[in-house]
Amino acid sequence: MVGMMAALALFKWSWPTAVAAFLAFRFFDIVKPFPARQFEQRSGGLGVMLDDIVAAVYAWVAVRLALLLVY
Repeated sequence: MVGMMAALALFKWSWPTAVAAFLAFRFFDIVKPFPARQFEQRSGGLGVMLDDIVAAVYAWVAVRLALLLVY
């Protein structure tokens, strides 16, 4: 939930943006680019949350770049 909220932060709400943010977030959450994998290895729920936040930041940047290219 926190990851999706962070991936959508500061965007004007629209279904295409929400779908793009969701797909980008899931992609980066599965692939776990650097440094997400290192954060995931922390113990307990903190590692899971940090991993999701890193994935959300990557998703936010990807969606922002896509919007800049489209509009």
